[in-house]
Amino acid sequence: MTGLRFLYPAFVFVVVLFLAVLLLTFLTRSRWRIERRLASLQDIKYTSLRERQLALPFHQRTIFPVLSQVSRMMEMLTPRYATRMLDRSIRDSGLEGKVPAGILLGGIGLSAVLIPASLFLLGTVAGLGGALLIRVVLVSFALALLIPLLILHTLVQKRKSEITCALPDLLDLLVVSVEAGYGFDAALTYVVENMKGPLADEFNRALQQMRMGQLRRVIFRDMAERTNVSELAMFVSSISQADQLGVSIGNVLRTQSESMRVARRQKAQYKAMQAPIKMVFPLVFCIFPALFVVLLGPAIVNVLRSFLF
Repeated sequence: MTGLRFLYPAFVFVVVLFLAVLLLTFLTRSRWRIERRLASLQDIKYTSLRERQLALPFHQRTIFPVLSQVSRMMEMLTPRYATRMLDRSIRDSGLEGKVPAGILLGGIGLSAVLIPASLFLLGTVAGLGGALLIRVVLVSFALALLIPLLILHTLVQKRKSEITCALPDLLDLLVVSVEAGYGFDAALTYVVENMKGPLADEFNRALQQMRMGQLRRVIFRDMAERTNVSELAMFVSSISQADQLGVSIGNVLRTQSESMRVARRQKAQYKAMQAPIKMVFPLVFCIFPALFVVLLGPAIVNVLRSFLF
């Protein structure tokens, strides 16, 4: 027990330092890659393999190899359908190419091991009971597995909501640009240059693929599958049909813009109708008790005084 008291602060310090370095690595990885690439282009030297490995940053020599090993183990233990769902969630959240699925699995695996282990040592030093300590360890293990997935799900829903809200505005700008004499590709380029957000980023990516010679309907279909937004999929389907049948793009865009506006108005009305139901819980549990105390408190005190004194 005495030995554990001396080992626990060091162990907690190492765990916290490791998680901090891991977070810093994820946030600054792209900048370090660009700086390292520029430095290698400016000063090319022929060095040995050991010197090149020692010249790498600390996180690439220590953390990334550990994460890669843990990610391989997690991929072996994770069912194939769960891995595919994780890849799809990463793609829908807009983190594709920024956070690989293997690195995310490795981080989840390490947190699921380190956090329960640190809590187990803390509980052992504090002298917690065996049953309570086991419950704390199991709950921390479950939270370490679920919290990253919940955060990823929140990012996915936020990105879908931003795309859905920005789509009617983008269609309005497209209609105005096409009616002003622009072609569809030129109008889309003008709109993308004057908008920001995930929807503008997706259309900018589509424009880059069109410049490389890919078919528009194939690009838009891939974009609809990548974003997984029903309103955008309906817009892509209409544009593809208009492109195949030779229908005027301006009429299709105007019809789609009106339908999107109506759909957004209906969704706002639906949420407004849900507001009274959602207000019941804070009213009953937060506002009404305080109101009862203020209004009925003096009367209750007077009644008690009349009966007791």
